[in-house]
Amino acid sequence: MDDDFVLMDTEQPEQLPAKREQRTAPEKQETREQRLSIADVISDPALSSPAGLEILATANPALDQAAANDRLDQMLKSYGMQPEELASEKREQLLLLAASSDKARSRNTRQEMGALIQRKLHEQLVNMALLKIDDLGEQLHEKKHDPQTVEAKLRDFMDTLGRLSKQLPAEDRANAAFWEQIEGHYVAVIMTKKSAGKEVSRVMSRIFDEFADFIEDEILSREIERKKNKAGYFDYEEIAKYVYGRTPEEMEEQKTRNRERVAAAMEDMSDKPYVTTDMLLELYKINNRGIAAREMQRLRQGPDEKITFVKRMGIMPEDLPEEMTDWEQRVAGVCDQALLENWSDSRYQIAVTQLHNEFLEIHPFPDRNGSTGVMFMELMMMRRGYRPSRQRQKDYYSNVSKILGYNPVAVGVIGYEMARQRLEWGYFPGKTTKGKEEKYNEALTGLSGGEYKPRPAVQE
Repeated sequence: MDDDFVLMDTEQPEQLPAKREQRTAPEKQETREQRLSIADVISDPALSSPAGLEILATANPALDQAAANDRLDQMLKSYGMQPEELASEKREQLLLLAASSDKARSRNTRQEMGALIQRKLHEQLVNMALLKIDDLGEQLHEKKHDPQTVEAKLRDFMDTLGRLSKQLPAEDRANAAFWEQIEGHYVAVIMTKKSAGKEVSRVMSRIFDEFADFIEDEILSREIERKKNKAGYFDYEEIAKYVYGRTPEEMEEQKTRNRERVAAAMEDMSDKPYVTTDMLLELYKINNRGIAAREMQRLRQGPDEKITFVKRMGIMPEDLPEEMTDWEQRVAGVCDQALLENWSDSRYQIAVTQLHNEFLEIHPFPDRNGSTGVMFMELMMMRRGYRPSRQRQKDYYSNVSKILGYNPVAVGVIGYEMARQRLEWGYFPGKTTKGKEEKYNEALTGLSGGEYKPRPAVQE
């Protein structure tokens, strides 16, 4: 369609010279902006010819600006955007589309215009996010950083990303190009963080912790998915360190904060009669905040999560709920029996370690089962007077020994399990593996490269 036609004045100069002279300069400018908006909108490749013709037919430079502005402001509000954040030319285009959509006769045309409005709002949100992160990057590159300014700009940017995630779900392939741009700019800021100085780096870490739910749901989970598709094994902790831009020292600080929260949560659980999978899952989430994506904080599921650890194979995902229910019943049985029969501390400690080893063999979570198993022992030993420390213990055996009252036999049971995982291929002979031995044997034979040799079936 010819631009001269679109911008053509319907009033002929020779017919109305006086009227033309009466127009003020602002009126001429306003009319030209509206007509340029019409040209931009109808030339959009996403708009069909019939829709473009309807816009031409219904476009009215004298449309009710108050009503149109009110409607547009409501749309912006739903996107979490302020009217002043919208460029004037974009505002004119959206006003035109909104008004034309109301007047369109065809339902298909109304839907088409609605989709175009949504796309333009999405583009505007993405552009806002990119401009904000570029502005933040410039601030970080200045010789003298102002921590308060960095904090305000980073919080504003993260808030914009949060709005984007609600309007542009990352799982929708149509949004892939948007998220590639956003992640590229986000990574640039992460890289800058490492050289921004300690004070600014602490500020950034605090803001990232504030927005940890968003980072884990939208960025960390996508990075894990990419790694999963490229390699069979990867370290969740290393991915989290990269996504948050953390140094090893900052990762330790995060783990320390998590440990303080875990100890507080354990104290709240101390009056519960039994230790359940739900309690462990709650502690798992607290202990892995900012380390493992929230999407991974669950029981294993799906055929690609038949996880092997060292030389052991966890219970197949489809059987995990039933197997964990059976394990929970054994945990409750130990709690009841120890109380009714007045077990000695030593006997109770050994029983707890056996349940701990079963938990590891079942391997219920996608990652970090070892640390969760230790938290299980802590919960169980709290029923015997143990109190969890708020300080993070780095030495595994020193920590386990303290939890188990320095009982050498109980600690030895743990040590035996660790050695078995390193040396012996196998799986947990639980309730759900009965009748599926052939399936497990076949899987382990393949995973071990033929090293695993199934034991002959026992004749009953």
